[in-house]
Amino acid sequence: MFAKFYDTQGQNSVASPASPTLRVLKVAETVAKHGPVTHKELCAHLSISRAAIWRALKVLRDNGWVRMRLGDNAFEIDSELTRRFVAADTSGAFMRSVAPIMREIADAGPFHVEVGCFQQDGIFKIIEATYRGKISSHALSMVDDDIVIAAQLEMPMSRVRQHLSVFQTFATREELQVIRNNEHNCCLNSARAEKVVWSLGEDSFSLPLGSHLEVEGAMRVTLTRVSVHTREKLRALKPILRTRLCDLGSERR
Repeated sequence: MFAKFYDTQGQNSVASPASPTLRVLKVAETVAKHGPVTHKELCAHLSISRAAIWRALKVLRDNGWVRMRLGDNAFEIDSELTRRFVAADTSGAFMRSVAPIMREIADAGPFHVEVGCFQQDGIFKIIEATYRGKISSHALSMVDDDIVIAAQLEMPMSRVRQHLSVFQTFATREELQVIRNNEHNCCLNSARAEKVVWSLGEDSFSLPLGSHLEVEGAMRVTLTRVSVHTREKLRALKPILRTRLCDLGSERR
C-alpha cells in the first residue's frame, strides 16, 4: 500500500529516518500493517521518538489517512483511504487490459479514445486518453456527458441513485432540473437496449465497461476528422469494439 524503505540488508526498518516525510510514511505503513495499534505499540515497532510518532499521527489524522478509535485510542487506516486505494488498484488493473485496445483503435483510423470511471460515488473522471490534454482532474457531468451516461447503462438503478445523490450536491441548476424532471432516467432507459450512447452529431460513441471488466466505467471513441467516410468507419467500429471488450472480459474471468 505504501512505499517501502529498506536498508541494504532487506530489514523492515531504517536506522535513522530523519526526514519528516519518511517518518510519516513509516508510521502510516506500520499502522496499515499492524493496526489497530496504540501509540505505545507504534513506539515498539519503530525506531522513532514518541514525539515524532505523535506528530506523524497528527498529520495522518488531519489528512484523513488514519483514525483513532474512541474505545482504546488505537490507530487504524481510515476506511475512506482504504476504499481509494482499492479503487486505484482496480482501475490500474483494468487499464492494463484496455490500453492495448485503445492504442489499436487510435492507430486504425482517425479516432481518439478515452476511458473513464467513477473514482468514488458521484465522481466520474477520464483516467486515460490517446490524445494529449484530454485527461482532466475535473469530474464530468452524470447527466450531460455521453461517456458518463454510458457508464451507468449496466448499473442497477439502486447504484445509479447512489451516484446521483452525491452528484446532486455539486450539480448545476440545469443538471438538477434534468434529474428532477426524470429526463435522466428516460435517457438511460432509451439507451439501455443497445447499450451505447451516441453524441448528437454522431461523431462519437461510448460503450459501458461494467459487464466486461467489472468496473463502473466506459470507453468513448471520437472522430478526429469528420466526413461521410469516417462516420461509416466509426459505425463499423462499434460492433467490433464490443466484441473485443466481451472477449477481454472472458479472458479476465
